[in-house]
Amino acid sequence: GSAIAGAPPMQTGFVACRLGLAAFFIPYMFVYGPSMLARGSWFLILTTAVTGLLGSAALAAAVEGWIFSRLNIPLRLLLAAGAVCLIKPGLLTDLIGLMILAGVGGSSFWTFRAGKQLQDSKEGLPKIP
Repeated sequence: GSAIAGAPPMQTGFVACRLGLAAFFIPYMFVYGPSMLARGSWFLILTTAVTGLLGSAALAAAVEGWIFSRLNIPLRLLLAAGAVCLIKPGLLTDLIGLMILAGVGGSSFWTFRAGKQLQDSKEGLPKIP
C-alpha cells in the first residue's frame, strides 16, 4: 500500500498496526463472551454486543488520541483501560468501562465546546448556548 501511495513504508506499517489494533481484540471478545456468538438470553446478547462495540470504539479513540478533541497521554491510558473493561464481558467491568468512557468523553466534549466558543468569540460570531 505504501508503494502505491508513495508514502514511507515504516510509517505506513505503524499506522496500519495502530488502526488494526481493535481487530486484534475481537477474537478475545468471542472467547471471553460466548454471548457475542448469540449464545444465551437476548438481553445478555444485546448488552454484550453494545458494550463490545463501545469498547472497540473506545480502544480506537485511545489509540488515535481523539474523541471530540485531542486527548493527552493519561486520558488515553485511562480510555484504553476503560475499553478493555468494556470488551471483557461482565456487569462490573461493563459499569467501570462505561463510567470511564463517560468521564473521558465528557471531558473531551467540554474541551471541544470551550475551544469552539473561544474560536467563535474571536471571529465575532455568537456564542454556542
